Amino acid sequence: MAKNRPNIPPKSKKILQKEINSVCPFCENEEVQYFEIHHLDDNPSNNNLNNLLMLCRICHSKITKKDISENEVRIVKENLKYAKQKIELASVTVDTQSSWEQKTDNKHAFYFSRDENLNPFLVLNWSFINHLPKTVILTKLIYDAYMLPSGISGIPEPSLLESLKTYKIQIQWDGPAHVWLLPQIQVPEKQAFQFGTELFYYGMNKQPFPLSRDRLYIDFTFEFSDGQIVKAPRIFLNCKSKDEKMVIRILM
Repeated sequence: MAKNRPNIPPKSKKILQKEINSVCPFCENEEVQYFEIHHLDDNPSNNNLNNLLMLCRICHSKITKKDISENEVRIVKENLKYAKQKIELASVTVDTQSSWEQKTDNKHAFYFSRDENLNPFLVLNWSFINHLPKTVILTKLIYDAYMLPSGISGIPEPSLLESLKTYKIQIQWDGPAHVWLLPQIQVPEKQAFQFGTELFYYGMNKQPFPLSRDRLYIDFTFEFSDGQIVKAPRIFLNCKSKDEKMVIRILM
């Protein structure tokens, strides 16, 4: 039985176009007259605005072919809700002195490089821009880490933007963890800033996080002093997606 496909009201289309500021949220294409509307749940009868995303034809095709993942689409849609709040997560990069490397085919996937001359700890640098006409303070980080089964086996950096501080974060597995950032970072109006997070396991000694064999993903959320919230794209470590197949090698 074919799926019902009711027409999307013109008023809804105007709202969706305003939501993306007439620019494709994936590639910045501005030929809005050719844009299409994607249903996040793949149900063409569900025309709830929270289920719709306007984008260019090329990126819509990439979603259909899975070149753009469902998770990336949902993150983009969710971040659009916070766009009016004007605190922008500009980039997530791995520190150049860390023994982790960023994959070119997924800008939020990082792999252990096994370079013994570099820092074995995962250090991620987070760059934000405060577009508000007032100073805000970054107060708290929330993370939720998920370990995935393991077998045997960018974002361009802002010019001249250096990390103000690197926060050391102990990873736990008992649900979302709230980490108060001390000292706090004061962000003047209309200014960009960057800070780092160094992740580690707890034990007799700090252990690099994750170990080279671990596969996992982490969701990060950042809170600011005036109640604003910025959710980061999901970070994948030693894998590219939640559903990536394991590679099992039998040692003879």
